[in-house]
Amino acid sequence: PETTVEIDYLGDGARMAVIYASPLILANRTAVLIEDPEAHQHPGGLAAFTRFAFKAAKEANLQLFITTHSIELINIAKNVAKELGLGLKTYYMERDRDGYVDVRAIEEPELEILQKIGLDPRMLHIL
Repeated sequence: PETTVEIDYLGDGARMAVIYASPLILANRTAVLIEDPEAHQHPGGLAAFTRFAFKAAKEANLQLFITTHSIELINIAKNVAKELGLGLKTYYMERDRDGYVDVRAIEEPELEILQKIGLDPRMLHIL
């Protein structure tokens, strides 16, 4: 039997996933910006959403720009991108004392090395 549940009765994570998924369903051949999709998400839900988002991007020729503070999301994104044959670029951004934003690309080998030696890529500003 089919069951429906009003979105107001869903948990925060499920509601946020629906909100983030909506533009991905409608978009075609454009860029989509997603801010902190890890908010209110269980790691399993985050993995499911990331897989959905990347599949939607592949099918609709989308370029995703995702901001995050989550090392878990970075690791999930690396694995899903590899699984789906998608390219993935990771950037570290920080604002300096004068208010300027510094952007550094982190290539896959560098990201992997940082994690292997126990350094969190989110802490590059102290290195």
